[in-house]
Amino acid sequence: MSARSRSGTVGLLLRLLADRPGATLLLAALIALLSLGGALAPRLMAGLGDAELAAELDAASPLRSGVTGVSAFGYPSAGGEAPSEETLFGEVRDGIEETASTLERPLGPALEAPDWTVRVPPIAALPKGDSGTGALLTLLVDLEAPERTSVLEGRMPEPWSGDAEDETPADARPPLEIALGAEAAERVGARVGSRFDSPVAPLLVVGVLEAADPGDPHWIRFPQLLAADEPSAASGRTVPGADALIAPATAAGLGAEFQNAELRIWFPVEGRDLAFADADALLSQLRQLGAAGRPLPAGQYLDIQTGLDVLVLGARDRLETAAALLALLTAVPMGAALAVLALGAHAVARGRAPTAELLRARGAGALRPAAVQLIALLVAVVPATALGVGAAAVLSREDPGPVGAVLPALLAAAVLATALVPVRASDRARVSPERSTRGRWLRRLELAVAAAAALAIALLLRRGYADGGGPDPLLAAAPLLVALAIGILVLRLLPLASRLALALARGRTARGPVLLIGAAGAAHGGGGLATALPVLLGVSAAVASLCLSATLTGGLERAAVEETGADVRLSATVDAELEEAVAAVEGVRAVAPLAVAGGVEIADARSEVRVQVAVVSFSALRVLRPELGIPETGPGRSALMLSPALAERFRDPELRVDGTAVPVAGVARSTLPGVARSWALLDADAAVELRGTPVVAEELLIGAEPDLGTAALAARVAAAVRETRGVSAPIRIADRDTAIATALDRPTTGALAAALLGGALVSGLLAMLAVVISAVAASRARSRTAGILRLLGIGRRRLDALLLWELAPPVAAGLLGGVLAGISVPAIVVAVVDLAPATGAVSSVPLQIPVPFVLLAAVAVGAAAALAAALALLAARRLDPAASLKIGADT
Repeated sequence: MSARSRSGTVGLLLRLLADRPGATLLLAALIALLSLGGALAPRLMAGLGDAELAAELDAASPLRSGVTGVSAFGYPSAGGEAPSEETLFGEVRDGIEETASTLERPLGPALEAPDWTVRVPPIAALPKGDSGTGALLTLLVDLEAPERTSVLEGRMPEPWSGDAEDETPADARPPLEIALGAEAAERVGARVGSRFDSPVAPLLVVGVLEAADPGDPHWIRFPQLLAADEPSAASGRTVPGADALIAPATAAGLGAEFQNAELRIWFPVEGRDLAFADADALLSQLRQLGAAGRPLPAGQYLDIQTGLDVLVLGARDRLETAAALLALLTAVPMGAALAVLALGAHAVARGRAPTAELLRARGAGALRPAAVQLIALLVAVVPATALGVGAAAVLSREDPGPVGAVLPALLAAAVLATALVPVRASDRARVSPERSTRGRWLRRLELAVAAAAALAIALLLRRGYADGGGPDPLLAAAPLLVALAIGILVLRLLPLASRLALALARGRTARGPVLLIGAAGAAHGGGGLATALPVLLGVSAAVASLCLSATLTGGLERAAVEETGADVRLSATVDAELEEAVAAVEGVRAVAPLAVAGGVEIADARSEVRVQVAVVSFSALRVLRPELGIPETGPGRSALMLSPALAERFRDPELRVDGTAVPVAGVARSTLPGVARSWALLDADAAVELRGTPVVAEELLIGAEPDLGTAALAARVAAAVRETRGVSAPIRIADRDTAIATALDRPTTGALAAALLGGALVSGLLAMLAVVISAVAASRARSRTAGILRLLGIGRRRLDALLLWELAPPVAAGLLGGVLAGISVPAIVVAVVDLAPATGAVSSVPLQIPVPFVLLAAVAVGAAAALAAALALLAARRLDPAASLKIGADT
């Protein structure tokens, strides 16, 4: 190396880094953001799983989210000591607490303080005199009752001094003191001092109680003390049933009566103490507990019952659906980001090439310029990648799992490979202009991409997104492969269009030279393809995100309508007065009483089945739910609609409903609230013909005027119901807007909606950035060409067309191919991924294309291209021909 140059390897690197520092920083920032997204995504998914599981348990009733243990209590014994609460129940209480504290992970640490009661089987209590109507009373032991209840009248019961096993007749034994809840006491006609005869002893009501805290979950799980069970024909009971609280020490005197008592324990579960990563272990543990039970130290054996497994499976289904969507959609924006990165690396390499060649000519060493440029790029790539991964670790403390550990390394390798390709291509273009070998390899690569895309689509349609242990990498990359295949097709057509323009330009004289040069550059140069590919990938990712966002919103609306049945649903016994009052509410478009009858026989000549049948007016339902697809029927004609599951079984045009022939009108394309998978829909007029009397409806479906929010209409309906049936009338109203808002509040749904909108924004920005980088990267070569043309006497205005011919064809091709790929990708995703679990819908969710937003995205990218062209034109007009040629000489 010459002393004059003072350029060893380190000095050469410093000189290259000093050249175009702004472009280097922009490249490093893009790499850092790409690494941040790749490293942060698995951490956020891990945290999202925990949040979704906790939200699922919080939204569920304690009856479903808790764990219940049931056992026979056994014979009460005080162990030779004086009977008391401690001697009778202390060992059981300590054993229950020990069981909760020693249960294995992952369920054990999530269990909160257990809640338990002991209940004697119901006994007949007959009133003495006029003290009441009689009841079936269940004697209840609750050690926490003094803290959970407040005494409205009287006092708490005292221990019984009698003995149920002696020979004394029951009516001669001392009175057994009990306390009733206020509602139960009113229902059975009891008050303080009321007496009941029973097979055990006379029962004396000494207290009337109410809940100290009505919001205590204990009253959800053990409501029998506060509320009486009404008589029902189904149970054959003609008198009400209720729990009667006794003093715990009373159990010692009950003897054999208490031997059949039921010990029921409720273990509340705190969802925030459960990790979604332990879902499989938790499900396995729940299955084992349900099959084998759990022994107590006192000798009882608990039969474990819970609905927690169903909640965990529901949360897992939603998270897996969201993860599948995000994994499929992330491939295209990631490809767009890598394409923009390659374009930026190519721009930096082209800009530094003259400096590298000059330094080499001055004796900077035998190191090839491409290798030196690669090292210079690594100086930006490695710190930026480390910065992105480190920032992800700071922003989220969640365990990323094995995927999160491998993904940053894969992204770093992809970034390095992306940075290497344009540098090597730039070097080879200088060393050997022969492109035949590269062209052959490029065609082989294109064929491989097309074949991989076809294979991925075939596998997706055949076996879905995931198979067994997780998603196949080929299937995860399917959207990117499809976008690339469409891009290859569009870009292959781009030179043909440019050649057509070239042929037209040869016949013109006014703008012939400019059009000839511009068309030739677009037809034969690589810059157009380098611009079109990142634009295509960015636009396709943005359009795909917009389409899936609209599809997700449509799925949430479908789920809300399926849940509510219409815009608003009123749950109450519907009579003519109530129907007329609601129909008269301002903003109500239509109403339809709905009744769901179970066990209705539907049969054809070959088989019969009993299913749920929803009875509703077809004419009103056509207005409220047009998506059900109810056809028009003639006056007085009976009609029956079948659910898709039921339609697979019955294909005859006429079926028998409870023995009466009813013509089938079609298959319902959606569902109604309160029905199972197999159900039928019967016109209310047909139901009257079948039964002879109108069916009593328990639901009223209400449609809102188009400009009125459903929550506002629900408030108006509630006011009308209170005015019609009284202020104290219980009202249960559900509306569509509230159901959608509730669904969006779920962590998975909210995160998925935010990710789709964010992906659309980021992808659109990447497409715009690709246009800007392309315009800036070609500025030197464009300035040289423009300088030559200006020396030949061509004016500035005519030179403006040169830039338009350079940018317009690749940008237009990228926009066209991007929109086409952006619609194709979500169509494939919706075909292979069931969006129903993510939205809560029962029926399948169809693809929706938001045409206005797709056009807006295309216009935004086109506006960015116009802005980049305007800036490039402004820069080109400020250069004089001599300076342009001097710059060109250096290139």
